[in-house]
Amino acid sequence: MSTAEWGVLLGIIGSVTGMASLVWRVFEWWEARRPVIKVLGSAGRLAEAPDGQEVVLYGPRFGEPGVVTVNVINKGRRATVTKVGFYDRESGVRYHIVHRAGQLPAVLDRGQSALVAGNLDRILEKVSAPGRLLPYCEDAEGRMYTGKVDGHFKRAVG
Repeated sequence: MSTAEWGVLLGIIGSVTGMASLVWRVFEWWEARRPVIKVLGSAGRLAEAPDGQEVVLYGPRFGEPGVVTVNVINKGRRATVTKVGFYDRESGVRYHIVHRAGQLPAVLDRGQSALVAGNLDRILEKVSAPGRLLPYCEDAEGRMYTGKVDGHFKRAVG
Protein backbone atom coordinates (compact mmCIF):
# COMPACT_ATOMS: atom_id res chain seq x y z
CA MET A 1 0.00 0.00 0.00
CA SER A 2 1.18 3.45 -0.80
CA THR A 3 1.43 6.30 1.68
CA ALA A 4 -1.70 7.92 0.23
CA GLU A 5 -3.71 4.71 0.67
CA TRP A 6 -2.53 4.44 4.29
CA GLY A 7 -3.63 8.04 4.82
CA VAL A 8 -7.09 7.32 3.43
CA LEU A 9 -7.39 4.19 5.58
CA LEU A 10 -6.38 6.06 8.74
CA GLY A 11 -8.84 8.83 7.83
CA ILE A 12 -11.67 6.33 7.50
CA ILE A 13 -10.76 4.65 10.81
CA GLY A 14 -10.60 8.04 12.51
CA SER A 15 -13.97 9.09 11.12
CA VAL A 16 -15.66 5.85 12.20
CA THR A 17 -14.21 5.90 15.74
CA GLY A 18 -14.95 9.60 16.10
CA MET A 19 -18.59 9.10 15.10
CA ALA A 20 -18.93 6.10 17.44
CA SER A 21 -17.51 8.18 20.28
CA LEU A 22 -19.96 10.99 19.57
CA VAL A 23 -22.91 8.57 19.50
CA TRP A 24 -21.77 7.07 22.82
CA ARG A 25 -21.52 10.52 24.46
CA VAL A 26 -25.04 11.40 23.28
CA PHE A 27 -26.29 8.10 24.72
CA GLU A 28 -24.59 8.82 28.08
CA TRP A 29 -26.07 12.33 28.13
CA TRP A 30 -29.55 10.97 27.36
CA GLU A 31 -29.34 8.30 30.06
CA ALA A 32 -28.16 10.80 32.67
CA ARG A 33 -31.17 13.07 32.03
CA ARG A 34 -33.91 10.59 32.81
CA PRO A 35 -34.74 8.48 35.84
CA VAL A 36 -33.94 4.80 35.45
CA ILE A 37 -35.86 2.96 38.14
CA LYS A 38 -35.70 -0.75 38.90
CA VAL A 39 -38.57 -2.23 40.93
CA LEU A 40 -38.37 -5.58 42.71
CA GLY A 41 -41.15 -7.36 44.61
CA SER A 42 -40.62 -9.97 47.29
CA ALA A 43 -42.17 -11.53 50.38
CA GLY A 44 -40.56 -12.11 53.73
CA ARG A 45 -40.89 -12.00 57.47
CA LEU A 46 -40.63 -8.80 59.52
CA ALA A 47 -38.32 -9.07 62.52
CA GLU A 48 -36.59 -6.75 64.94
CA ALA A 49 -32.80 -6.55 64.95
CA PRO A 50 -30.87 -6.32 68.25
CA ASP A 51 -30.52 -2.55 67.78
CA GLY A 52 -34.32 -2.19 67.58
CA GLN A 53 -34.49 -1.60 63.83
CA GLU A 54 -37.02 -3.59 61.82
CA VAL A 55 -35.60 -5.86 59.12
CA VAL A 56 -37.17 -8.13 56.53
CA LEU A 57 -35.95 -11.73 56.49
CA TYR A 58 -36.22 -13.64 53.23
CA GLY A 59 -36.31 -17.40 52.76
CA PRO A 60 -38.14 -20.47 54.03
CA ARG A 61 -35.84 -20.96 57.03
CA PHE A 62 -37.35 -17.86 58.66
CA GLY A 63 -40.92 -19.20 58.56
CA GLU A 64 -43.97 -18.21 56.58
CA PRO A 65 -43.78 -14.76 55.00
CA GLY A 66 -46.02 -12.13 56.55
CA VAL A 67 -45.08 -9.08 54.51
CA VAL A 68 -44.65 -8.13 50.88
CA THR A 69 -41.89 -5.73 49.95
CA VAL A 70 -41.29 -3.41 47.04
CA ASN A 71 -37.70 -2.33 46.61
CA VAL A 72 -37.19 0.72 44.37
CA ILE A 73 -33.65 1.29 43.07
CA ASN A 74 -32.73 4.46 41.19
CA LYS A 75 -30.06 4.06 38.51
CA GLY A 76 -30.60 7.41 36.78
CA ARG A 77 -31.13 11.04 37.71
CA ARG A 78 -32.83 12.09 40.94
CA ALA A 79 -36.40 10.82 41.27
CA THR A 80 -39.11 11.18 43.89
CA VAL A 81 -41.14 8.02 44.54
CA THR A 82 -44.65 8.77 45.79
CA LYS A 83 -46.51 5.44 45.61
CA VAL A 84 -45.60 1.75 45.64
CA GLY A 85 -47.60 -1.44 45.46
CA PHE A 86 -48.57 -4.23 43.14
CA TYR A 87 -50.15 -3.94 39.70
CA ASP A 88 -52.48 -6.56 38.20
CA ARG A 89 -51.21 -6.79 34.63
CA GLU A 90 -54.49 -8.16 33.26
CA SER A 91 -57.11 -5.97 34.94
CA GLY A 92 -54.92 -2.88 35.36
CA VAL A 93 -55.86 -2.52 39.04
CA ARG A 94 -53.22 -1.10 41.37
CA TYR A 95 -52.96 -2.34 44.95
CA HIS A 96 -51.16 0.32 46.97
CA ILE A 97 -49.04 -0.60 49.96
CA VAL A 98 -49.97 1.56 52.91
CA HIS A 99 -46.56 2.83 53.92
CA ARG A 100 -45.34 3.90 57.31
CA ALA A 101 -44.84 7.55 58.18
CA GLY A 102 -41.69 8.95 56.66
CA GLN A 103 -41.19 6.22 54.04
CA LEU A 104 -42.81 8.07 51.15
CA PRO A 105 -42.29 10.30 49.33
CA ALA A 106 -38.71 9.11 48.96
CA VAL A 107 -36.23 11.29 47.11
CA LEU A 108 -33.68 8.96 45.50
CA ASP A 109 -30.43 10.09 43.97
CA ARG A 110 -28.48 7.83 41.59
CA GLY A 111 -27.64 4.56 43.37
CA GLN A 112 -30.08 5.00 46.27
CA SER A 113 -33.00 2.72 47.04
CA ALA A 114 -36.15 2.62 49.16
CA LEU A 115 -37.81 -0.47 50.61
CA VAL A 116 -41.50 -0.40 51.54
CA ALA A 117 -43.18 -3.33 53.28
CA GLY A 118 -46.89 -4.09 53.50
CA ASN A 119 -49.15 -6.78 54.89
CA LEU A 120 -49.18 -9.92 52.70
CA ASP A 121 -52.64 -11.02 53.83
CA ARG A 122 -54.14 -7.63 52.95
CA ILE A 123 -52.89 -7.97 49.37
CA LEU A 124 -53.98 -11.61 49.03
CA GLU A 125 -57.53 -11.00 50.28
CA LYS A 126 -58.10 -8.40 47.55
CA VAL A 127 -56.58 -10.31 44.63
CA SER A 128 -58.18 -13.26 42.88
CA ALA A 129 -55.06 -14.27 40.90
CA PRO A 130 -51.89 -13.14 42.71
CA GLY A 131 -49.70 -14.69 40.02
CA ARG A 132 -50.58 -11.76 37.74
CA LEU A 133 -49.14 -9.14 40.10
CA LEU A 134 -46.12 -7.02 39.29
CA PRO A 135 -44.50 -4.63 41.73
CA TYR A 136 -44.75 -0.99 40.72
CA CYS A 137 -43.86 2.48 41.86
CA GLU A 138 -45.00 5.89 40.76
CA ASP A 139 -42.87 9.03 40.72
CA ALA A 140 -43.82 12.62 41.47
CA GLU A 141 -44.44 13.27 37.76
CA GLY A 142 -47.05 10.48 37.61
CA ARG A 143 -44.93 7.96 35.65
CA MET A 144 -45.43 4.35 36.63
CA TYR A 145 -42.54 1.86 36.65
CA THR A 146 -43.19 -1.88 36.91
CA GLY A 147 -40.71 -4.59 37.77
CA LYS A 148 -40.40 -8.26 38.60
CA VAL A 149 -41.17 -10.46 41.56
CA ASP A 150 -38.66 -12.92 42.96
CA GLY A 151 -39.01 -16.56 44.01
CA HIS A 152 -39.92 -15.64 47.61
CA PHE A 153 -42.98 -13.74 46.40
CA LYS A 154 -43.99 -16.52 44.00
CA ARG A 155 -43.80 -19.12 46.79
CA ALA A 156 -45.79 -16.92 49.19
CA VAL A 157 -48.69 -16.32 46.82
CA GLY A 158 -48.54 -19.57 44.88
